[in-house]
Amino acid sequence: MSRLVILDTNVIVSGGIKSESPPAQIIEQILTGNLIMLTCPEIVSEYLEVMARPKFKQFGFPPFWLKTCLKLSHQTRETPKPTAHIFTDPKDAVFYHLAVSYKAILITGNLKHFPEDDPIGTRVMSPREYMTLLKIQQE
Repeated sequence: MSRLVILDTNVIVSGGIKSESPPAQIIEQILTGNLIMLTCPEIVSEYLEVMARPKFKQFGFPPFWLKTCLKLSHQTRETPKPTAHIFTDPKDAVFYHLAVSYKAILITGNLKHFPEDDPIGTRVMSPREYMTLLKIQQE
């Protein structure tokens, strides 16, 4: 299983709100160097824009660990090439396109927003699914 992951923004938000959740465990794995987070300029911009929303101030956003995650991440310099898949929310596309381009696993809390079966093997998983597989591999 790939240790190169792309985190949908909802995973970052959930990890910042729920400290013992699977998203928080994934972030901890990134901070300890067990996983490599992949980003691009468009994804970083979305993270920062969402974290600055007033509704998240009550949770102490942006999370203290976000800057470190971004510094540790592998950041591509360009937006990935689009795929043929049509997205209901155009902001989801960049996450999927980056996963396809780098054969990374896309981790999201919104599985229904992404293709179920990808002919080239791109994996889209929930945080819980990913952590379950990671724990099995570490045993």
